[in-house]
Amino acid sequence: MLIKKEYNSKQAEKHFKRKEKVLGQFWTPYNIAKFIVHFCSKFTNRKDLLLDPACGEGVFLRAGIEEGFKNVVGIDVDLNILKFIPKT
Repeated sequence: MLIKKEYNSKQAEKHFKRKEKVLGQFWTPYNIAKFIVHFCSKFTNRKDLLLDPACGEGVFLRAGIEEGFKNVVGIDVDLNILKFIPKT
């Protein structure tokens, strides 16, 4: 059975050509990430691991280090993002 794609429009094609839309990327400002990590850390006694499964440029990782997490781990689907992560 052949299904015709009637929902595709020029606007939809243009929208989904942007890598950020295809990968669902969203860039969180550092101050927001810092607030979220600080707020969430109040609900745990353990600060041995912080995992960010979509780390982007690493703002949550940086906030985790500053908040006292011992190990921070970041994963991202976009390998090109590595050029934005500061080297320590």
